[in-house]
Amino acid sequence: MMSRCRNLSIASADELELFRLDDSDAFHSPSPSKCEQSTDSVPESSPDERLRYAMRHVPLGSVLRCSNPIAAALSFRIVQVFFILTGGLGLLSVIADLRGGVNSLQAPSSESFKFRVLQTRGGGGSRRFSVDSFGLQHEQGCVEVSASSNMMRMDEVDESVLYISTREPLFSVWDGQDWVKVGSSSSISHSGAVTFLDGLHPTSIERLEVQDFRIKGPRLVPIIDGLGRLLLFGMLLLSGVGGAMEKHFFGQTILKLCHPMIAVLFLAEFFVLCSSAGKWTTLRALLYFAFHCIHSLLIARNMVCNNMLFGGARHFLYACCFRSFSCFGRNCRDSYLDGLALLLLGSALKFMSWRTHRMAQQQIQCDKERYDEMWRYMVEDIRTKMQLQKLEFLVRIINTAKDGTVRKDKGSPRSWWLGKPASAVTSVRQRGKDGSPVTSLNALYRQAEKLDPFLKDKTQCWSALSGGFLVSNGEAAEGRQHPRSPGLVRLDSAGAQQSGIKWASLKPINRAVEKIMRCYGGDVSLLVDMCRQTIVFDDVLSLTECLRNMTNDKDVQFVQIKNTLRHNYDSSRSAGYRHVALNLRIDNEETRRLGVDRHVCELQLVLLQFYELKSDKGHRRYIHFRNTMGE
Repeated sequence: MMSRCRNLSIASADELELFRLDDSDAFHSPSPSKCEQSTDSVPESSPDERLRYAMRHVPLGSVLRCSNPIAAALSFRIVQVFFILTGGLGLLSVIADLRGGVNSLQAPSSESFKFRVLQTRGGGGSRRFSVDSFGLQHEQGCVEVSASSNMMRMDEVDESVLYISTREPLFSVWDGQDWVKVGSSSSISHSGAVTFLDGLHPTSIERLEVQDFRIKGPRLVPIIDGLGRLLLFGMLLLSGVGGAMEKHFFGQTILKLCHPMIAVLFLAEFFVLCSSAGKWTTLRALLYFAFHCIHSLLIARNMVCNNMLFGGARHFLYACCFRSFSCFGRNCRDSYLDGLALLLLGSALKFMSWRTHRMAQQQIQCDKERYDEMWRYMVEDIRTKMQLQKLEFLVRIINTAKDGTVRKDKGSPRSWWLGKPASAVTSVRQRGKDGSPVTSLNALYRQAEKLDPFLKDKTQCWSALSGGFLVSNGEAAEGRQHPRSPGLVRLDSAGAQQSGIKWASLKPINRAVEKIMRCYGGDVSLLVDMCRQTIVFDDVLSLTECLRNMTNDKDVQFVQIKNTLRHNYDSSRSAGYRHVALNLRIDNEETRRLGVDRHVCELQLVLLQFYELKSDKGHRRYIHFRNTMGE
């Protein structure tokens, strides 16, 4: 029993300093033993401390693969500096714009110029002229002019009054021989009229009086724009400061709230202006609301790169479509630069992630090729191939029966919205005596420690019944060694002494913290392999027989089975290594008394061929691969 207690002290002193004891979620048996009290040396830590510890070996290119990519990125100094600089400079630009007043930020909804003709070129009295005869020309031909009811008619205008919807008046001067163009325009009216581009008005400035009509948009529009920009840059600055103060999850929460708050602002603008303002104001507010809703969804799902690429594409296409529509924003054309910057940044992050993934795959490529070659050799044998099919069929039957009796946690809408990883949403959870998910690492170690001897007994029993082998510690054991692998021993009976067996210890503290923070979003209850053992088999037939014996054990409840010994499995996910991993619960009178009947443990069923290919160097390469991948 004391040897199991010492399993909890496997982390170094520096590692243990990261944790503080938290017994809030720990349950206690009626009479705590010395072993139970030994968990006092397994302190708990804050989420930020755990995250900082878990990310110490993960490169920047892999942070976006973690379950909390924003918080993980904020643990890097370069990201903190980037957020602080971007937010600070953005706030300065907003403040500079606001100093000019709201009126200066108002975008015109329509600009019209009233031309009153003082004298026509050909003289003549008061009569009506068509647009063509009046001399409005376009570089590609005659001008097509359409207008709303308060502007000129389509075909003809009165000679004394002419309305032209444009941004700047058109000027031509008479140089003594011909009319020379000295001014032009390229604009589109936003009150319904589509006018000429780059046209000429054949009259001199001396013979023309111009009255400028500028219809400003509602004052609420620049106010909402300014508030939205203040929120965006302010929260960027605040999240960067939070990361610098080692409050990484605070910074992540701030960023996830940014786009929903801006979306609410534009939704409020839509409802306020839809009854009083023109069509463009309501359309603009509705478009901005939809854009920020999409941003909110992408950020909530931790799709950071996709969010940047969407934002860049949105800004760029927006500028292309509305470059002449001044009513869509005072700085609409600046969206070109914003869009290009976001597209480049998102593409750079995608490239970094792809490059890091490729480098990680190259690290274990040699081991993967060895495992894949062994697998190809196995499936070439017809007998082994049939046994693998039977194994796959048995696993499918067990999963079907399991789904009818043991409910899998599908996650809540809240967990989906908060961006829990796929494994966090679909996998089972570790639960305490009262059925609630375990939230304390200390409580989880207490459960695993109590269940460990029960799993050892069951493993020994299943191994003896099915002809499996256990790892030997080199001492004399009541069994016989494997002829090809002296490090493996087969027990003669289920009740043989365990002194010669090298049992797997509980998952080390450092690895538990890494997996919780990298893969499970900080959710302790998703760690289901804290207590684990392994059985090695000569062939698939013995492995399948062991699985059948387990199904006949009334104390066992299967939670999930991961069978990688199948033809359609992508071996790159495990560096080529294949086995059958069973997550199960041991439910009997004794485990219920101790309160560990809900604890999920893991049993790995491994074929001898794959076990023999494993090496210490290969395992170190796999650890480096795992760190590089951020897993």
